Amino acid sequence: MTHILLYWNHICVLHRQEKAFLQELAGRLRPDVGVRRLVNLLTGWRHEIEEMLGGMGINSIESLRGNRLMLRGVGLNEKELELLGVKHAGE
Repeated sequence: MTHILLYWNHICVLHRQEKAFLQELAGRLRPDVGVRRLVNLLTGWRHEIEEMLGGMGINSIESLRGNRLMLRGVGLNEKELELLGVKHAGE
């Protein structure tokens, strides 16, 4: 019985330490910084996609909608390419 009580006490101590750590961590969170970083990430992705599309002679992502002739699959097997209705990259 003593072993069980010691073990339970150990779990309670760990829980208190974990809870204190999480509260301290949550106190350091700054939502405004997170929002700014997320916006920067998405904006960077948009610029990269626009750059790739421009390199392929495509002026907007809307021109890809419904046009599977321009789409290519990378890292997909033959069955997946067939199901998606796209060709393998390089074809």
